[in-house]
Amino acid sequence: DKITFLRLAERLHQLLDDLNAPSVHLVGHSIGGMIAQQFARTGQDRLMTMTLAQTSPAFGNKGGDFQKKFLADRLRPIQEGKSMADIVDEVLPGLIGKTPDPAGLSLARTCMRKVPSDSYVALVNCLVTFEGRDHLPSITVPTLVLAGEHDRNAPKVMMEKMSQKIPGAEFAVISGVGHLAPLEKPDTFNQVVLDFLAR
Repeated sequence: DKITFLRLAERLHQLLDDLNAPSVHLVGHSIGGMIAQQFARTGQDRLMTMTLAQTSPAFGNKGGDFQKKFLADRLRPIQEGKSMADIVDEVLPGLIGKTPDPAGLSLARTCMRKVPSDSYVALVNCLVTFEGRDHLPSITVPTLVLAGEHDRNAPKVMMEKMSQKIPGAEFAVISGVGHLAPLEKPDTFNQVVLDFLAR
C-alpha cells in the first residue's frame, strides 16, 4: 500500500491506543515532525505538548521544481542500483554539522544502512506531498519549534517563521548542528526539550 501522511498519523493513533496512552508529550523530528502535524489535525486532544524538531510545515509547492529536483537527486542513486549502504556516506555529510557526537554519528550511519531501498523510495515520495501550513494557526497545545543552526534541510529562518504561525509557540535553535540534532548533540537536544516540558 502507498505510504501517506494520513495513514502514518492513523498508525500513531493506533500505537497510542495499543500503549493505552490517552495523552502524550509528542516529539517529532524531520519527517516525524510532519507526522506529528498531521496527527494534530485529528488527535490534538491526545497531546499534552508537541515538539516539532527540524521539520517543515510543507514541502515546497506541489509539483514544483524544488520537489522535482529533490526527488531526482534522492532517487537517482537507487535507480542506478545502489543500496542504502552504498549511498549513506554520500548522504550523511550533508545532514550533519562539523562536530557531531561520534556515537550518534555511528548510530545514524548504522540505521541508514539498514533501511530497505523500497522503503526509502516510498518515504521520499511521501515526503514531498506534505502540506500542513493551513493547520498551523489551529494548533493550540503548547508547542516547541526546534531548529538546528546549520540545518540546510529545515533552515532556522524557515522554522522561526513556522513558529510564528502557531499560537504561543516557543522557538529555539541548537547551535553547531545540522539536520540530525538528536544524534549530533543528544544531551543538548534532550535538555532543551526537557526544559520546555518543565515550563
